[in-house]
Amino acid sequence: MRSSDVDQTLRDVGRRVGEARIHREWTQEKFAEEMGFSLKFAQRIEAGRENLTIKTLASLAQHLGVDLVALFRKPRTKKPGPGRPKQRIRAAKAAGR
Repeated sequence: MRSSDVDQTLRDVGRRVGEARIHREWTQEKFAEEMGFSLKFAQRIEAGRENLTIKTLASLAQHLGVDLVALFRKPRTKKPGPGRPKQRIRAAKAAGR
């Protein structure tokens, strides 16, 4: 496997982690807190700049409520997600929905 393929895999896994985080309606701060990571480390994961261990990947999948293999599927989004859920999600939560 070429280095560029490995780098793309890291970015894709990071984007899938970000997608799963957003699906759970967690901010990056909440995600980092739930995982016991620093915010900076959580950001580096989603940016595809961390080469994660299998143990860390398994823990991520468990906390995010996805199958481990789901983290290796192609991302659904074209770019990394925002650190915070969209306004409508926060507004719905504030309204108690």
